[in-house]
Amino acid sequence: MTLNLSYLFLLVAICLEVVGSVMLKLSNGFEHLPATVGIFVFYASSYYFFSQALKTIPVSTGYALWSGLGIVTNSVLGRLLWGDRLSLANLLGMLAIMIGLYFLNAGSAADKVPADNG
Repeated sequence: MTLNLSYLFLLVAICLEVVGSVMLKLSNGFEHLPATVGIFVFYASSYYFFSQALKTIPVSTGYALWSGLGIVTNSVLGRLLWGDRLSLANLLGMLAIMIGLYFLNAGSAADKVPADNG
């Protein structure tokens, strides 16, 4: 599997996890059956695609992207869909997550550059 395909699978996994989280909110504590079924379908699908992505993406990078982008996306959706409050501290925390993801990926990319032995 190519690295590009792995990152596409990771993006799909993140999107499916976010939809699963929305279903979790909509299930109202597992009281609404269609949303409850959706939780399991979307989370299971997310883990499948995540496992495929991890065939070539290091687990530390993959998990950081999956959880970090999931946190940010779920926070934004919570605000848009349900009016969840996002304080300045929340926004700064999400900014810190995004900066951390940038440096984590930059470090992973640097590890793949062949050393100059010459």
